[in-house]
Amino acid sequence: QTLQTFQTLQTFQTLQTFQTLQTFQTLQTFQTLQTYQTLQTFQTLKHIKPFKTFKHFKLLNASIPSTPSIPLNPLHPLQSPQPMKPISIIVAIAQNNAIGKDNQLLWHIPADLKRFKLLTTGHTIVMGKRTFESLPVRPLPNRHSIVITDIAGEEIPGCTMAYSIDESIEKMDMDKENFIIGGGSVYRQFLPLADQLYLTIVTRDFEADTFFPDIDYKEWETISREDHPEEELPYYYIILKRK
Repeated sequence: QTLQTFQTLQTFQTLQTFQTLQTFQTLQTFQTLQTYQTLQTFQTLKHIKPFKTFKHFKLLNASIPSTPSIPLNPLHPLQSPQPMKPISIIVAIAQNNAIGKDNQLLWHIPADLKRFKLLTTGHTIVMGKRTFESLPVRPLPNRHSIVITDIAGEEIPGCTMAYSIDESIEKMDMDKENFIIGGGSVYRQFLPLADQLYLTIVTRDFEADTFFPDIDYKEWETISREDHPEEELPYYYIILKRK
């Protein structure tokens, strides 16, 4: 319906549906566009950058998301066709985002462990296998434990197994908060999906081999903060909710 600027476009065998092609800001050199056999549905294509060679587009039979920041990767967690479930992350991190070394915590704060127990008891907790193996009691009592592993068919007594991020979401609780408890790779994949963050921030740097991903605080609003500067190892609790 709207196709503003195509200076050179050699072979378009079938172009069935271009419902909205809003902005071809710069499409100056399509030097070779050899095979566009089927391009069925481009519902919204907002930004196209220059292409010099576009040789083989044999079959593109799916709608392109309107948000350009989402990669076109079917395994990407943001593209999982899952119902919305309440997902929260709970983690203790240092000022430099350190969270662990040699599969162990970097500090021992009894009050923080009590808070973790209070918040997660009666809920589903989701973790990677290495995090599960680091727990002092396995599985943690009075919680539904989902353990993510990449070993097909692996089973752990007392736990629900998931063999992908998508499968772990499928097995989460629909009506109650689900807590992601680690480790680093699991946190990184769930951060874009989380509704709330329960953070314990230890106000110093630590040497570590596992880190929490950077948080874009512009995307979050502070629900509560509780400071503990008097402790030998000062820290504070902060709860963030996605805007």
